[in-house]
Parts: sequence; structure tokens; C-alpha cells
Amino acid sequence: MPKAPSTRRNLTTNQPRRKAPTSSKPPPRRKKGTIYNPDRHSLASLPYHILTTILHYAASTPDSPFPDTAFLLKTLTLCRTLYEPTLAALYHTPPTNTLPCAHRLLRALRERAHVRPLVKTLIVDIEPLLVTRAAPWGAWDICEFLSLASGVREVDIRPARVSGTRVLVTERDWRYPGELWNVLDKAGVLLHEWTWRAEFMEEIDLDEFKRVHSLRPFLGLRRVGLDGIESNDEGATAGDLSKEEGCAGVLALLGTLREVTFEDCSIVNEHLFPELITKAPGARLTKLSFTNCHRLTSSEDSLPSLLQSPLCNTTLTSLTITNSPSCNLSFTLSLPPTLQTLSYTASPIPSHSLPILPTSPTPAQWPQDLTSLTLNQVKFTSPTACSALLSSLISAAPRLSAMHDIAIWCILSMDWRARGTFRETWEPRIRSAFQRCWTGSGGGEVRFDNSRPADRIFSERDFFEPESAAGGGGRGRRRTRAGGRGGRRSGGVGILGVRRANESDDEDYTE
Repeated sequence: MPKAPSTRRNLTTNQPRRKAPTSSKPPPRRKKGTIYNPDRHSLASLPYHILTTILHYAASTPDSPFPDTAFLLKTLTLCRTLYEPTLAALYHTPPTNTLPCAHRLLRALRERAHVRPLVKTLIVDIEPLLVTRAAPWGAWDICEFLSLASGVREVDIRPARVSGTRVLVTERDWRYPGELWNVLDKAGVLLHEWTWRAEFMEEIDLDEFKRVHSLRPFLGLRRVGLDGIESNDEGATAGDLSKEEGCAGVLALLGTLREVTFEDCSIVNEHLFPELITKAPGARLTKLSFTNCHRLTSSEDSLPSLLQSPLCNTTLTSLTITNSPSCNLSFTLSLPPTLQTLSYTASPIPSHSLPILPTSPTPAQWPQDLTSLTLNQVKFTSPTACSALLSSLISAAPRLSAMHDIAIWCILSMDWRARGTFRETWEPRIRSAFQRCWTGSGGGEVRFDNSRPADRIFSERDFFEPESAAGGGGRGRRRTRAGGRGGRRSGGVGILGVRRANESDDEDYTE
């Protein structure tokens, strides 16, 4: 007999379903996983010129103008795409710092014609490349190299130096070869940078300068350096301004001139700048550099007149003055509004008759686009002048919004206690005004010191005790207060108990 249907309610099947709670927010989108595409996300997919720029920065070395060849040779073998950009970075500034490297490079240019246009910058030291005839290499032939490297744009032939100091080579002096100019002309070289050095010339012939500058390789020069050009306006030939007039005329021939560097030149005086302004009215300079120019002054008819002339007033972006004792900071009253980088390093032997800053610049006289400021070893005879300069900078800080690198090193001739008080007063104010230089990617440094040569702070007597003083019993500074026989300021016993001569009351060295 069939069973009757159950009357019990099936809760699982007959119960209506509950609706899901509705929300006004759209459902979250499902994140798509990043798919690596080697054609879009690899270094080799970048354009050629971008890869070359990256490799230039990656292979640069801070203490040498030559690239890191070991790094470039490893990168050269990574893949085919990186081969040509790495080769261009390797030959852009080829290493010629040793005689074997220079000869191997010359042999590579003879055998491989495809690398000749890659050479853009040539840096040559006359010692050992041009005057050494050591077996089996012999002297290096710069004329043959330039005849092969037709794409070179910058040539820097430097004198012999040891630890940054120039060495005079007397037995094997080197001079510019007479055929060098014709070699450059026949090879079709178009130079952008060249430095004239007086020590590589028998005599300074300004007519020869003009002839060379009229040749095709030199017509497009943008950066010119003059090193060791002496003026005739001295001694028995006082009043002879032929060198100043001639150099101004030589520079005026270059219509594309943008940067000029003077080093050890006495022609840099109040007579050169008016001649240059008159003879080159169409030139527009972006960078000026003066090093060891003892006749450079800040008088109104000298450097300030050049800075306010059409040559610099609307285009100058960089100004560097190093070790020029007759030039004080008065030129800061005439800075061009376009200036971005200012570097001033005072001479270790400044002019005693010339105050470093007779009149401090107003806050509005600092260029608004200034990004880097360096005032190095500036010696102030009084704290008033230093305070005026620092107050001017602090007041101008709101306008100098682009400043990211500042370095100020002031030499103050005052007692060490007064200098400590001065430092505690001004250093926090400068840090607060230019805080972005310390916290950002740039750099900031403020120093207030006394003039004290490091090699004269201590002497050998401070570290070696002679036999005559061995039984004196005094050791160091601990007995200074008890017996009055020690310490620097008492002029008595030194660090090791040695009697010393009378010394300054200052903790720092004072000349």
C-alpha cells in the first residue's frame, strides 16, 4: 500500500531565498596582474640616445675625466642592443692616461674605421704621451690621431702635473706642431672647445691666433681657454696694450662663443674688458671663469663693467673666480639677473689694502635664479662686514627659491670665544633660511674658522720628548692649572711636557 504524502513542511526547499543586501558602491574591480613585456619593460627597449646618456652617467668617475672602462667592457657583452650605445660611450672620451693605452687606441683607429667618428673628446697630457720616447712605444703622434678621429669636438692638451701642481718641463719642451692646423683642416674636424696655452708656444703671435681662428675647424668654437697669456703693460713696456687688444680681437672672431676661461693671465685687467665689449658686440657669454688672475679687480671699469654689458647681462649663468687677490666681493653688486652658479674662492694671500666687501649687496641684488653659491676662504677683518653679507643672504632667502647648494667658509680674525659666539648666532639662522639645502638633494655647509695652516698647528716637539726634558716630571695638560707650567695659552709645557715658545692667546693658530 503506497504511503500517503508527508504533511511536514520542507524547510530547505520551500523556504524563500533571502535577497543579498544591496549597496550603492560598485563592486571592486579585479586587479589585473602586471604582465612583463620584454619589448616595453627592458633597458634594451630604450632609444639609442637615451641609452648612451645613461651609460655616460653610469660610467663616469669622480676623480678622472675618463670613463670606467671595466664597467663598459662588461656591459658591451650583455646583449646586442647595448653593444652600439656602450661602444659610443667607451670611445666618447677614450682613456689616454698611459702610453700603452694611447698607442693601442691609435692602432684601433687605424684598423677599425667604424669607431673613428665615435671619438668626441681628446684629453692629452704632454708627459708621458708627447715627450716620452720609451721603448717599445715611442712618442705618441697626436697629428695622426686627429687626422683619423674626424668627429672630435673637444681637444685639451694639458701640461705635466704632479698632485695638481704644474711641473715645468725644461729638457723636453713640447710646442704646438706647425702641421697641426692643416691636419685639422684636411680631416674636416669642427671643434667646439680649445685651450691656448702660452707654454706650448715659442712666442705669442696674435696674428697667428687670428689666422688659426679663421680656419674652418675653429670657426664654430663655443668654449675657449686662455692660459698664461702675459700682458706687455708692465715694467719697461708699460702702456703697451697690444696683447689686450689682440686677444679681444681674436675672441671677437668667434660668432658662436659662449664660454671663456682665463688662467694665469695678466691680460685680464681694466683694459681687456672695454676692448672685448667694443669688438664683440654680438657675442653672448653664458660662462666665465678666472683662475690666478692677479690683475683682475672689482673696480667699476673692470669686472662689473663686463657683467653689466650686453655680453653677459642677459645670458650669463655661471661665474667662477679663484685665487685672484685683487678681486674682492664688490662685484656682487653687479651680478646679472640670469646668474645661476656663483663660485668665489679667495686668495690665500689677499690684498691687505683692499677690504673684502666695502658695501654689502642688498637682498634684491642677488639673482633670483641663483641655484648654487660658493664663498670659499673669504677672510673678513671685522665681524661687521661678515654680518652684513650674511644678513643680506638671509633677507634674500625667500626670493632665492631655486637655491639647492650653498657653501660658505668665512675666515674671521677674532678671539676664539668671540668667534664661537658668532658661529652660534649665525649658523642656525643660515640653516633655517636655506633649510632645503640641508634636507633636500643638494648640499649645505657653513664654516667660521680662523686662519690657521694645518701644518703649523703642531710641530715635532709636541710628539717627541727630548732627553733633557725627560726628568722634568710634567706630562701633558693635566698639570697646567696646578703648577702653571703647561697648556697652550701659558707658553709653558706642551703636550708631552716640552717647554714651548710664547704662543697666541687664541686656541686656533694666528699668524
